[in-house]
Amino acid sequence: MKRFILILCLIMIPSYSVAFAADGIPINYVVNIPYVATSYPPYTLEWKDIWSYTVPSGQRIVAVNALVENVNNDDTIYARLVVDGVERDNKVCGSNKTINLDYYGSCSQILLQQRARTSGERGAGGLPNGGTLTIETYVASGADIVEAKNAAISAAVSANTANVNAVSAYNAAISANTNAINAYNIANSANTYAHQAATNSSNAYNIAYNTYQAIITDKTPPTIQKLQGLNGATCTTSSSFHVSVTAIDNTSENLYAQAKIDDEGWGGWYDLPRQSLPVALGSIGPHTITIRVKDSSGNMSTASMTAFRI
Repeated sequence: MKRFILILCLIMIPSYSVAFAADGIPINYVVNIPYVATSYPPYTLEWKDIWSYTVPSGQRIVAVNALVENVNNDDTIYARLVVDGVERDNKVCGSNKTINLDYYGSCSQILLQQRARTSGERGAGGLPNGGTLTIETYVASGADIVEAKNAAISAAVSANTANVNAVSAYNAAISANTNAINAYNIANSANTYAHQAATNSSNAYNIAYNTYQAIITDKTPPTIQKLQGLNGATCTTSSSFHVSVTAIDNTSENLYAQAKIDDEGWGGWYDLPRQSLPVALGSIGPHTITIRVKDSSGNMSTASMTAFRI
């Protein structure tokens, strides 16, 4: 299988004039990006996260520039930058090429993702060299400090009031605890009698159940009433397909179903009822899906349907 590696380095750009609601004196500090091991994107061509960062409340990311290097000799890949949940830069990176993913502005979250170009062109992306982010925050002004001092005094007064209330609550709790101990002793005595009654009931149930099993032996298999694709589907453009199964039984409330495709082996058991059973259609064309349903006694029924992968 062809493989490639993403080497990512984040380069911070000086601050730009962007809207940001904050008071005080602006300052910048640097956040080091830790090492992120390389990993493979999925065969399904979905975007996979390589690295993300969210700044604390009241701060912002000034700007980011991600250097994406594809060191593979044959394959090309896709890489993109997502800012506050919105895609901002999406580019193709050819073999042995380096591209820039840029964003300049006020944001709170950066997300870097990669995606295989096709299911056969999969490489490994990560941050083997780490990088840095420049974050802008604000220190308090003189007016802010005075306001904070007044707030602290007010909080101290409130804390003293809360302490007085806490003492009263503590005394009430002691009284309630005494009452609770008395109630516990009564409940414990009642529990002893209830436990004995439960034991007697369980013994009676076991005798009745064993008698029932000796008289009646279930030999009737379940009835498969309906077998179709989920929501009536008969085909799919991917390997994923879901089968809806409706079945009943003469005695058992617990039914189980499993599936197989064409001449392949049986899959795992699923509890019924459920919305659907997942199966995988390997190649393009028609496929026979066989469903087997069994009850608690082991009696089984089978039914088949045809689905197409196009």
